[in-house]
Amino acid sequence: MADRERKSTKWSWDIQKIPCARESLILGISSGLLVGAAVFLKTKVVRKACDYAVGTFAVLSLTSWEICSYQHYRERQKVKEAVGMLNEYERKRSQGLVDGEPTET
Repeated sequence: MADRERKSTKWSWDIQKIPCARESLILGISSGLLVGAAVFLKTKVVRKACDYAVGTFAVLSLTSWEICSYQHYRERQKVKEAVGMLNEYERKRSQGLVDGEPTET
């Protein structure tokens, strides 16, 4: 069991296993390319275009990953809450505290 816990906490570079990573990277890369290309077409300065592209990639990737992670966290919390409510209902039902339903004998 300890080996399984160690393996689950080990860092992995497999992007498919990291929640929200794929979507965040796609958004960041595509946005960075678009902004970098737009800046280059407007200013014709490669260095400035690259700076904008990298900045846009970093900001949008991190922001979208944080938003997605928060949404996953809230979803897990709602599932835990629903499971807790169902467990409480089953406990009351087994004790005969729920009105309108026969109790198991």
